[in-house]
Amino acid sequence: MGRLRGWIARLRGLLRPGREDALARDEMQFHIDMEVREGIARGLSPEEARRVALRNFGGVDRFREQAREARWAGVFHGWIRDARISLRGLVARPGYSVVSLATLALGIGATTAFFALVNGVLLRPLPYPESDLILRVRPSWSGTPQRAVSPAEFLDLEDWLSDFDAVAGYAFGSLTFTGDGQAERARAAFASSGVWEALGVAPALGRVYTEAEDHSAADVIVLTDGFWRARFGSDPDVVGRTIRVSGVSVEVLGVLPPDFIIPEDVASVDPVQVLAPLGIDPATVDRTERGSHFILGLARLGRGMAVADGVGLLNDAGRRMVAEHPNEYPADMSFGLTGLPLLSDLVGPVRPMLLLLMGAVALAFAIVWANIANLQLSRVASRSTDIALRRALGASRGRIISQVLIESLVLAAGGAVLGVLVALGATELLGRLVPGTLPRVGDVEVDATVLGFGMATALMSGVLSGVGPAFYASRGTATSRLGSGHRETGPARSSRLRRGLVTSQVAVAVMLAASAALVTRSLVALSQVDPGYRTENVISARVTVPTARYPENEDPIGFFQELVRELETIPGVTRAGAVTNLPLATRLGDISFELEEERVPEGRDKPDADWQVVTPGYFETLQIRVVSGRTIQETDRADAPGVVVINHTMAELHWPGRSPLGRRIRLGGQMTEPRWAEVVGVVDDVRHTSLAQPPRPQMYFAHRQFRFWSSGAPARTLSLVAQTTLPAADLGRVIRTRLAERDPELALYGLTTLAEARGRSMARSVFTSALLAGFSGLALLLALVGVYGVMMYSVRQQVREFGIRIALGAAPRTVVSGVLRNAGRIIAVGVTVGLVATLALSTVLRRFLFGVSPTDPASLAGTVAAVGFAVLLAAYVPARLASRSDPVMALRSE
Repeated sequence: MGRLRGWIARLRGLLRPGREDALARDEMQFHIDMEVREGIARGLSPEEARRVALRNFGGVDRFREQAREARWAGVFHGWIRDARISLRGLVARPGYSVVSLATLALGIGATTAFFALVNGVLLRPLPYPESDLILRVRPSWSGTPQRAVSPAEFLDLEDWLSDFDAVAGYAFGSLTFTGDGQAERARAAFASSGVWEALGVAPALGRVYTEAEDHSAADVIVLTDGFWRARFGSDPDVVGRTIRVSGVSVEVLGVLPPDFIIPEDVASVDPVQVLAPLGIDPATVDRTERGSHFILGLARLGRGMAVADGVGLLNDAGRRMVAEHPNEYPADMSFGLTGLPLLSDLVGPVRPMLLLLMGAVALAFAIVWANIANLQLSRVASRSTDIALRRALGASRGRIISQVLIESLVLAAGGAVLGVLVALGATELLGRLVPGTLPRVGDVEVDATVLGFGMATALMSGVLSGVGPAFYASRGTATSRLGSGHRETGPARSSRLRRGLVTSQVAVAVMLAASAALVTRSLVALSQVDPGYRTENVISARVTVPTARYPENEDPIGFFQELVRELETIPGVTRAGAVTNLPLATRLGDISFELEEERVPEGRDKPDADWQVVTPGYFETLQIRVVSGRTIQETDRADAPGVVVINHTMAELHWPGRSPLGRRIRLGGQMTEPRWAEVVGVVDDVRHTSLAQPPRPQMYFAHRQFRFWSSGAPARTLSLVAQTTLPAADLGRVIRTRLAERDPELALYGLTTLAEARGRSMARSVFTSALLAGFSGLALLLALVGVYGVMMYSVRQQVREFGIRIALGAAPRTVVSGVLRNAGRIIAVGVTVGLVATLALSTVLRRFLFGVSPTDPASLAGTVAAVGFAVLLAAYVPARLASRSDPVMALRSE
């Protein structure tokens, strides 16, 4: 109870300092009055007794200050007093204040803005209830890590993972909405009914489809909020209505909440607008057919289940699949199942890039901190006489440290306020620069978490940049400092500290500049990679032919054949064709096969290759070079022998030093036709997934022959490609008009140029290079400011010495060279440390580079030359000032 009263008394003293001062004053007056009465009793006059009492007491003001300092309120109000003194000092020195505040605002603002990006992409939870309980289910096998599951595997997971709260799967496609306006393509997610529980989503209007509707592939859909508003004008009566979708009458069951997204849409510029049943019926799926991996799996952990437990259950399920189907999972296939937290799975590909850039930001901020520390050291050195007077008047060392630290914190507080404004603008700029393929770009904002980080950064910078100057200010005795008078040039320890800070700035600038140079050279090398096809003046757009309107297998074949021919008749179009997956824009699937002359023994894993379906004219439109043989022709019909065109990588892998023409391969998959295909041509490699990834084996099949995955039906979605002199928008309007004349219920979508597709594939590399270049430029600029400040301070401290040397006959150029030699020593040490640190980080940098080594001599030498020259240039101005020292003034001062 007594302790509680003590805390209450301290709090009262903090809030009501005047009352505490009055109590202390009354107590001191009581003691003085007692001394006066005792003096009068000894025979002294009242005046003499009061004088003796005050002398014996030792000074009312001193004891009053001691009483204040002993209380919390005294300490607190002492801090306020120091803050006021600091503010007056900053106002009195506007040059120092403006430079310091601008440097801090820039550093805090840039750091906070980039943390907003990292927070929005990597740290903020996904918009699902208890999103940390959701796992991405990933199968893997030799050479093919982290893929999708097949229908049979998905059904096994639904049956076996009963300890999970929900298991779900989905795949992507598109649907065409007609009947109430112009035909409009909508990106669709075909999802199992378990997706609602797995993601924890409930409809905002209506209902979602049930398990029975999912298994039967019922003609029902659920709309996203955005599509409901855009297509149906937020009409609530659309729920329960039957509308035309891809030639079929379907019922709209409900509308999802505004914040709902399919997980992959965190990095998609084309979000899902409709959800429809996945349609995997346990009663009809062949459980022995384990191919066709296209379903993305999800699993929600059960209550109390740890992530490690869930991953263990998935591992067990993978082993059980192998045990029950040994022929489908040969031992050398190394098939397995695992699970990853959904957030890690979605942002994993960009995590290293963002952490690299965050490290660059941290290094740039370290230079900011060093600059502020240097400025404060110079300011403290210039106030050495004032500080010595305070020490002589009784100020303790702790009191001096406290005042300098508070001055640093006041400066940091001002920088924080300005830094928030910089962060808001920088975050807006980042939002425009960030590529749309970066996950969760829409979640990047300056929220309470980001502001808290900014305030913590400001506090840390204030403490770190103030510690060194504070302890320097408290060193030494008052006598030594006052005795030095105006000749004080600064102790050697202070000089060494300032030079050490500048050396570290140069080292960091070298690290960032070298990293930026390497990444920029990597980007240049990447942009010069030959993708294997022509990108100039080639335009692409996608069309989907629905089964409901074109039920026969020959229907989509004839449709695309005629559409390509009609495309070639448009004025300005020279060649045209079609392909299932556009290079550098979409992903490819793979298919297993075996060579006729090298049959794979039972129980062994078969080789695989990526596959494409093309129409005649595709290779010619993209000008993909034919190495040998021919391309797909009009004669490659369904009733003709099966043919395949392969890329150079596949030819060299399976027929090294031999011609593959005339060789036959047998395709895997029970629904694949033709079963046997003859190699009729070899074409150049095409960089399909990324310019940085080496080409994989790839096969091209004739659209009129190939059947796969779709119950023996040909591909119904193709990307048209046209070589043209027309702008993309103009050609798109023409194609859309021709398509509407042919079938008004079909929609043209995905209009782009191949040059744009290539640019989007490089967007993250461009973003990384641009930010690194920006940070390195900022770091170099701040390092130059630091070098300039230290050399200018040094010159000003030695101006009399320079004047005397000139008076004694030293040439001005000798003075300049002497100053530059001092700067050169700083540069040499900083550059050496920076290069060593860069080489030490070469393993980290290597994963971000293409076509250039992290120890590339040209990049490192160029960096050293550029940084060294810039720093010497920053030191030259103080050197010229030193050479102009007035010898007359120097001699008079002596």
